[in-house]
Amino acid sequence: MAQALSASVPVFLVILLGGGLVYRHYVSVDTWAQLQRLNYYLFIPALFLAGLSGADLSDAPLLRIVVAVVVALGAATVVIWTWRTGSSQAAKLGPQILEASVRANVPYGMGISLALGGADGLALFLVAAATYLPTVIVAGGVFSHFVGRQDPDPDAEQEYAFASALRLLAQNPIVWGAAAGIALNIAGIPLVSGVAAMLQVFGFAAIPVGLLGAGAALNIAAAQNALEAARGAVTAVLALNLLALPLLAGLIAWVLGLEGAAAVAVLLIAALPSVAPRFSVLEDDAQSILPGTTTIATLGSVVTIPLALWLLT
Repeated sequence: MAQALSASVPVFLVILLGGGLVYRHYVSVDTWAQLQRLNYYLFIPALFLAGLSGADLSDAPLLRIVVAVVVALGAATVVIWTWRTGSSQAAKLGPQILEASVRANVPYGMGISLALGGADGLALFLVAAATYLPTVIVAGGVFSHFVGRQDPDPDAEQEYAFASALRLLAQNPIVWGAAAGIALNIAGIPLVSGVAAMLQVFGFAAIPVGLLGAGAALNIAAAQNALEAARGAVTAVLALNLLALPLLAGLIAWVLGLEGAAAVAVLLIAALPSVAPRFSVLEDDAQSILPGTTTIATLGSVVTIPLALWLLT
């Protein structure tokens, strides 16, 4: 438990620092939004490219990590669909409940995995994250597609959600960075030393920028509004995001025989708090609920992540 706390709490404090900087008006929310955009298009893809291309993954249980992540997220998607069909409140919130439940703050996981396992631990987490991202995008597209088929409005945007998800996947710079890193690793083609060093410098900027940006997005008023507007749905989303999903991932990792840093990578990608959907067009109710849910999940993660790491790895 002490090791899990010593790795996760300092990372969480950086998130709080981001919130403090905005609260004290040292940095504006708009500035952090621009930095997060830079993170998405440059820093995070660079870290995936550098981290995956140069990592020694010859002895890593890569297939089992991929299977564990896909099965955990797929099962969560099925649970959320079942819940949505039986709950009028969940149905009203639409596909955004899926994103609020399974989307993960990847820089948060990068920081913890680096603190726990160094460069090797980070590399395995990047494998799990590289699996998570396309899985979540495709799952969201399938989910929204079937929601659209149930919608009586023929102009419902969800009708074309699966095609939009595939287009988003093809245009995602993080996916391209991960794919390039994996391809170079498999081909055994090393990056030129100067290029590798530059990518590492850019890449490691993704962690503090992402953490501070997550703190800047914290909104206590939105959290209170979310609980007042849809306490039942918010509670269910948080329970799935912070408790059920990491428990499921831990059990799957155990069944597949994953140990050490590999098990930590799978568990972390499942235990991370949700982030606000970046590309979704939210309904009015979701506009008030999801930012608040993200805030509560981020604050609650200071307890749930070290607890999950302690109990399940």
